[in-house]
Amino acid sequence: MFAASTRFAAFVLLTVPFAATILPSTATSQDRRLPGALVSGRVTDAVNGQPVVGAAVVVEGTGQFALTDSTGRYSVAGVPPGPQVLRIESLGYALSRVPLTVPLSGVLVQDVEVAPSALEVEGITVTADPSGRARGELGTASVIDKEAIDLQTAPSLAKILELSPGVPLQPPGLDNLQTIPLRAVPTASGGVSGGGSVSTDLASYGTLIVLDGVPLSNNANLQTTGPRGEISAPTSVGGGVDLRTIPATTLERVEVIRGLPSARYGDLTQGTIVVDTRAGAVDPILLGRYDGRTLELTTVGGTNLGLHQEATLNFDYATTAIAPGTSQSAYSRFTTQLAHRVRFGLAQTAVLDSRLSYSLNYENHPERPEVAPGAASWTRDHNVRLNERARFALGAEAWLEATASLSYTDQNSYVQSLRNRGAMPFTDRLTEGRQEGHYVGGPYIAKVSIDGSPWLLYGRLEAGQPGEWLGL
Repeated sequence: MFAASTRFAAFVLLTVPFAATILPSTATSQDRRLPGALVSGRVTDAVNGQPVVGAAVVVEGTGQFALTDSTGRYSVAGVPPGPQVLRIESLGYALSRVPLTVPLSGVLVQDVEVAPSALEVEGITVTADPSGRARGELGTASVIDKEAIDLQTAPSLAKILELSPGVPLQPPGLDNLQTIPLRAVPTASGGVSGGGSVSTDLASYGTLIVLDGVPLSNNANLQTTGPRGEISAPTSVGGGVDLRTIPATTLERVEVIRGLPSARYGDLTQGTIVVDTRAGAVDPILLGRYDGRTLELTTVGGTNLGLHQEATLNFDYATTAIAPGTSQSAYSRFTTQLAHRVRFGLAQTAVLDSRLSYSLNYENHPERPEVAPGAASWTRDHNVRLNERARFALGAEAWLEATASLSYTDQNSYVQSLRNRGAMPFTDRLTEGRQEGHYVGGPYIAKVSIDGSPWLLYGRLEAGQPGEWLGL
């Protein structure tokens, strides 16, 4: 069926532009006394006898063909005498091949019945459910479901977001910082930061990432790089959450909200990415991926514990070689999560989701004297997070949802670079007072360490029904 449909589509694309010139020549073929016979007839539906309009009638092995008119009739002139095969193709009908013997001259009438079975398929039922449709306003949100995620060979959330309209494709791997600026226009120069800038400079927090109902903190980006800008910090300053820290293989659903509905999560400027990880009874999978620079190993599995309880466990390890030929220059990620889901009530309309997760992200750029003398940096983040989310159905379509989260992150980063300043004041005095200073110039190594251990406590209570929503 696929091959016949493909051939017919190609046939129509090639012949329709010339139908206006071919059909008149067919109509006057008898007047021109073309050698051979005239084959004509009517093409009808084998089930109801109705004429089939626009069917292609082709004499195989020759250049003769015709399209049926509004009454199903066709006429092909100049058909060579002898055994021939008449092929009839029409969208929605099975391919039909009719053998016939063409006389030296005259008219041969050949009617054909075609069966309407080529495009018959089983009925498809389309349903919408709360987890499958976008919660944002129509036209401002798009959903990437599990089936689409499974088809992507993506090491992180950033590659999954490329399925969303307007997101440009990026090279594979984890060697570069990955952020997503929604509703931000890149500028070549003179941006918000004053000099050359990119779209991530337009908002210090970047696009909001909501993971399992909880906004991810980007406190590591609220740092300064010195009054003279001597140091470029190794983390995503002004760019939001680094998407490399979220593995794609453990995701269940991603919703991209570009419009005002993102205000539900506290955002009014840069949009929101709502991410749900896998939970419940999941068939166990073991996935390995290697592309020459990036190695990733993932295992995910879930089971039914009985009494309306389910548990899911996943592990993910990925590493990317950043500088070819230098094994120490690499980015590594390890994540694991234990999810537990329990349903309450006679109709199991109340659901409690609990998730305990741990992640380690490490990026190292050792000094390479032959390439960039004095330049080196590394970052290392540990994170432990506990999420609790309860949802209760209040009647037919009303609902109440409560979300709480407690997370702890140990963040450490270091960067150094070789700088050359023409002249700057120098003194060896360590206490308050006055001392003669000297202006010196030349190269020096500038070093910055940024360490922090933030705690994040988050809670949200909201209720809603069709057309209305209230949140705290």
